[in-house]
Amino acid sequence: HVHTMGRGKRKRWGNGRGGGQRGEQKRIRDDSTGYEPIVLKSEAFEKYYQAQKLVPGGNTPCAYSPTGARYGAVALVPTEWDRLLEAARKPLPTSFRVTGTRSSAVEFRNMIETRFFSKMQELQIEGVDIAPPSPIAFYPDRLAWQMHVNRGALRKAPAFNDFHRFLVAMNEKGNLSRQEAVSMIPPLLLDVQPEHAVLDMCAAPGSKTAQLIEMLHSGDAPPTGIVIANDVENKRCYTLTHQTKRLQSPNFVVTNLDASKFPSLRVPSSEPGRLDRLQFDRVLCDVPCSGDGTLRKNQAVWKKWNPMNGVGLHKMQIKIAFRGAQLLKVGGRLVYSTCSFNPIENEAVVAALLRTTSLELIDVSADLPDLKRHPGLSTWKVIEKYGEELPSRATTRPELRKQFVPSLWPPTPEEAEWMHLERCVRVYPQQQNTGGFFICAFRKKAPMSSREGREEAAQQAAAATAAAAAQSSGDAPDAAVDEGAASSAAASTMDEDVSKSEPAPSDAPAAAAPPRKASQSGYKEDPYIFLETDGDKYWPPIKEFYGFSDAFPARNIFTRSEGDVKRHIYFVSDMVRHVIQNNELSNVRIINAGVKVLTRSDARNKPCDYRLCMDGLQSTWQWLEKRVAPCTMNDLGKVIRQDGAEMKELSELVQDGLKDVSIGCTVLRYDPAADPNGSLACALQVLVWRSDDGVRTLVSKDDRKFFCSLLGIPVEEDTRKRALEQPCAAEAESEAPAEVESASKRLREDTETEAASAAPMATDPPT
Repeated sequence: HVHTMGRGKRKRWGNGRGGGQRGEQKRIRDDSTGYEPIVLKSEAFEKYYQAQKLVPGGNTPCAYSPTGARYGAVALVPTEWDRLLEAARKPLPTSFRVTGTRSSAVEFRNMIETRFFSKMQELQIEGVDIAPPSPIAFYPDRLAWQMHVNRGALRKAPAFNDFHRFLVAMNEKGNLSRQEAVSMIPPLLLDVQPEHAVLDMCAAPGSKTAQLIEMLHSGDAPPTGIVIANDVENKRCYTLTHQTKRLQSPNFVVTNLDASKFPSLRVPSSEPGRLDRLQFDRVLCDVPCSGDGTLRKNQAVWKKWNPMNGVGLHKMQIKIAFRGAQLLKVGGRLVYSTCSFNPIENEAVVAALLRTTSLELIDVSADLPDLKRHPGLSTWKVIEKYGEELPSRATTRPELRKQFVPSLWPPTPEEAEWMHLERCVRVYPQQQNTGGFFICAFRKKAPMSSREGREEAAQQAAAATAAAAAQSSGDAPDAAVDEGAASSAAASTMDEDVSKSEPAPSDAPAAAAPPRKASQSGYKEDPYIFLETDGDKYWPPIKEFYGFSDAFPARNIFTRSEGDVKRHIYFVSDMVRHVIQNNELSNVRIINAGVKVLTRSDARNKPCDYRLCMDGLQSTWQWLEKRVAPCTMNDLGKVIRQDGAEMKELSELVQDGLKDVSIGCTVLRYDPAADPNGSLACALQVLVWRSDDGVRTLVSKDDRKFFCSLLGIPVEEDTRKRALEQPCAAEAESEAPAEVESASKRLREDTETEAASAAPMATDPPT
């Protein structure tokens, strides 16, 4: 069934964005004979796409091919069409991508190449050569790979079997992402930079979203941009949250909205006391589609395919992409993509956008030079359910005209000349052993309405005024304004004729949010309560104990609990805070935002009520002026392998760093520049509990596996169990001897609460 990721309930056509029921991928039910393999052939599919001339000069089948035998052709060389069909009937290779920030991803890739791929060279199974994994040519830095073996070979070859188990484990953790090769293309063509505001309109399950987050964090400094990932299905939003959890970005938000009606968001302007409409620098429209480009993995497509699949989705696809164009900044880039071959879902939608918006197609032929591709189609045929061609809407039978809208037909020769549909990208299975995909990139040339033009001019004028004022005073321009003043001025800064200039769903702003639970159409989430509104009760003792710098943006920390006991504390970027505080949450329907940076400790005589979390350590450690100790790679390996270490086992570098650190949660940091004997090129941070006699790790089982893999340490499953059975030295110092056992149990539970990471980021259920 189609994945309706950007829309409400619709009629179910085809197989969605590579969707389909998992049980249908291999076998279907035949009531008379039981289960039988799917026949990988569809005459309707072949006839339809031969008529569309997907590949130039490739529609005459050859003599020895299945299609050639049926049509009685005499050609001796297979055509491009025959190669396409042959590739489409073969299983899709497994492909995966190394995730994370660039430095850690490259280090993890090096480990995989050394530990696994070096053992997969020149392998044979039953006399047949087995190709080793190969990097995907068009993906940068060899961070994406394909495996060209079937499941039977995986079981028979120990080297492949070991790597497959490793791949499954790391995919669950998020260090590797099992993602189809062609689905990696749209984010690459979007060209996201750290300062960009990015909207992924139909984001679930989240593999492309993860790429966008990684690109946002590609610089050395914390990014100032934001990634908003949207999906219409509530359950899929939580899948999306889980998929992106490993990246732990404070610049990331998940929303649960109809993409074609995504609201205008308000954020503070450069001009004090004013709210502006958030205009996105980048928009990804990977829309719901019939999914016939996924027939290598969703084999039920062969049985279910019919020409009406694309016709039924065409109008919805236009609405989603049109709304994306409205939200896009002038000069910004929008990428439209589907996993369908059908020009009705691809070039016809593109042509409709070019007619009705200020978008223009970008020539991306020089981007991703190693990607093999075909140009977009400039003409195609509109065909109804039973294979009859409809030359024009005027000649279409009256009962079909409601479904067959004018935008289905190809452009006139005059339109085709200025539209440049050949700039679209078509990827076919036979080119690089992938699935089928369609991608195109747009640039927005001008505002799409008079209201948008006025807002654009006002924002540019406000920015220029703020920059001039900052230059005259000698200060750097500061985009942040007083949120209270901005919220109170929201009504006066929004145009009075909003409802006249655009349809209501397109322009309705999300007003300032009160600190209460929002409930609308089943949406119910705990409020976002920023600690700055709670006075000085919680933050000062935390700041003093961990030595948070005065420069730390404490205004960006919040809880999801209205009671006196704040179990978890989360952190977001400035832009995410602006979105939360200046928009009505019941309209925006935020499902997830922020990373967990602190969690309450239940241990007795604890030095601080809260301890740091591994989830948010990447966002907090650089702000700590206390409780951070340097370590060598050897120290790190010893602590991870043993789940802790006595002080005498650690290097002098660690002992000196911990000399003046009191009992409690502490950060050990490995810096490759400070360790000439270390082989890792990326910095790492690990949370430990510092005691008088040593340290003990505060990491989850999955995090420990990741560190072991990176450091080349064999994972011994019973090591952590043995360590947990021993009393913690830190608690032995702080508890009476008779209470050691119970205190140890409490700290173990506290540690395992952190380790389990059962509540991903800020998605705790309502309390």
